[in-house]
Amino acid sequence: MKKILILGGGLSGLAAGIRALELGYIPTIIEKNEYAGGLCTSYVRNGSINDLCIHYLLGIGNEPMKEIYKHFGCLNNASIIKLPYLFRFYYFDKTITVSRDLNQFKNELLSYAEIEDIKEVKRFIKYIKNMEYFPMIAKKSTEIMTRFEYILTGMSYLKHMPSYSKISRVSIEEYANRFKSDILKSFILSFMPKSFSIVYLIGLIAKFVTGNADILNISSKDFSYNVLNKYLSLGGKILYNEEVLKLEYNDNKISKVITKNNSFTDFDFVINAMPLNYFYNNILDEKYRTDLVYKEINDLDNNKILSSFIVFFKVKKEYSHQIPHYFILNNKNNIDVAGNINPSIGFRSYDYIHNSDNTITISAIVDQDYKNYSFWEDLKYKSTYEQYKNDKAKELILMLEERFSFLHGLIEISDIITPLSFNKWGNVLYGGYLSNLSTKTSTRGIFEVKSSYVSNLYHAGQMVYMIGGIVGALINGKFAVEVIDYHNKKSR
Repeated sequence: MKKILILGGGLSGLAAGIRALELGYIPTIIEKNEYAGGLCTSYVRNGSINDLCIHYLLGIGNEPMKEIYKHFGCLNNASIIKLPYLFRFYYFDKTITVSRDLNQFKNELLSYAEIEDIKEVKRFIKYIKNMEYFPMIAKKSTEIMTRFEYILTGMSYLKHMPSYSKISRVSIEEYANRFKSDILKSFILSFMPKSFSIVYLIGLIAKFVTGNADILNISSKDFSYNVLNKYLSLGGKILYNEEVLKLEYNDNKISKVITKNNSFTDFDFVINAMPLNYFYNNILDEKYRTDLVYKEINDLDNNKILSSFIVFFKVKKEYSHQIPHYFILNNKNNIDVAGNINPSIGFRSYDYIHNSDNTITISAIVDQDYKNYSFWEDLKYKSTYEQYKNDKAKELILMLEERFSFLHGLIEISDIITPLSFNKWGNVLYGGYLSNLSTKTSTRGIFEVKSSYVSNLYHAGQMVYMIGGIVGALINGKFAVEVIDYHNKKSR
């Protein structure tokens, strides 16, 4: 039986391990941290369960992706929470709620529209309808499809392409400027950074209205450990505290993987389940890089990363029914975090995860990108680092208290994390827990699974496939092993 060494014990590495065992390989996962799950995790601080990952599970309703979740054990001991709305946007004294009822949502948008906006609101709703059930490539990697399968896959996108082609190259800022109404303009700008493609917002709403963007009643750590337990139950092996430092090569193959504590040579194939940009920039020898991939993962103006400054708060559980599960507040006080003044700031209430001290956790999520990272690096070595974080957290508390007066004096800070935290935990470039995200000027497609220059190297990780996050991680872990199996059988 051939052996696979998997670099990284996040969701992608765990999924690869499970698929390897199912196909008759012997996998070993090496993980830099002392826990599995990568950035799909949560932790306890000051009595609060602070969740870092799951916002929405895409494809959780009636799409093929749900079978992927089931296959990898993600849904064990968990129930799906059907959300009444996707998020609620507060703009001064006005509110927009993204309802599951698309007509209700449309009427709410129209109620704030200027006469000149009416056509664009209807067009926006039409785009959402046309993007419903937008297919995700989940069954088989395009690298090993037959020509017929490839054509069928392409045909599955045909009915969505008229809308997709019109919006994929339009930035959120450009789309917002199509509206005259200030609240509609601010609403469009509220959910993601302005340079990102509007297709992300439209696509997410389309998933939600079809029942394919909801959450589970468990934490992100529990979700990851469901996958870990499936891997271990099949006989899988995982080694912790094994941060990869260097690769050695022989005849265009990886012959040795050197970590902080060990070196590994007993393998036939290597799957990189680490962040692709970190692996390419820090681990893979320069002569083995694919030029196009290297160029695109480092073109951060056109292929964006997304990081965050996150503050976790605690409030008494008795107030949970008065706080929306996900809401966005207009940043009318122009709170500046690391040189960024975001037009709005998102908050999430984890009322489905109960802290031991009868409180619930609320997180404030302030978008950051690679340009903010140097600010945090410089500040880290100054005595003002902790003070700055706490000052910003207090500004966010005032923002919450202004919106929800009943919370005045009752909000407690649990923990504060910056892009540096994501970099430390996950070896992600500039703290970007999502990377290579599309903008109107993006050139990227689907990155290679099988390396062009290293014959026994295969890539997984959430951003190999164009859609990242949990979906991308699980699919890419699965694909990496299936591509190995395809080439292994072909070579016999």
